[in-house]
Amino acid sequence: MSAPLATPPHRSAALPLEVSYHPVTWRHRIAGGMRREWVANLVALVGVVLALVGAFLATQAPQLSAWQSGSEIHMGSSVLHSQGGGVFAGAGVIVLSSNGTTETARASGSLHGDATTGVCQMSATVETCRFTVGGSSLTSRDVYRAAQGEWVRTYSDGQVVDITVPSGGAPVPIPFPLGH
Repeated sequence: MSAPLATPPHRSAALPLEVSYHPVTWRHRIAGGMRREWVANLVALVGVVLALVGAFLATQAPQLSAWQSGSEIHMGSSVLHSQGGGVFAGAGVIVLSSNGTTETARASGSLHGDATTGVCQMSATVETCRFTVGGSSLTSRDVYRAAQGEWVRTYSDGQVVDITVPSGGAPVPIPFPLGH
């Protein structure tokens, strides 16, 4: 007879692992994923809206103002004071003359550091101008819209600017390429 088999000693097979229970449900995963997706979509939407606003503002004509009030010609923040005989001087010089139906303005000054000259002829609601800026020529055709109190100036290169004439001010030919 053979000897009975000895039973091996019982050993614990415990491994040093930490186990914790965090139930993850599909509802939490979907809600968390949807929340992140919603935030990403919102950020993208805000970016698109800001880009559209920027594009709109870039296409808008700059707002400028020019008018005559008594013995002064105002162009934005610059004021030219009458020197007598139709001569107005300040940051530049404008000389006004009239033949009864057409008012002519000639100017000399500096624009962005470039020598600038201009001549404008204005009849009731239309003005045509020629400018030389740093040796380059440019023209404009301006139409005065009395109801809005503004000149709409269209330059020969297609750029359009609005030049406002505030109430109490009188339209005056402006032989400087404002807004260009």
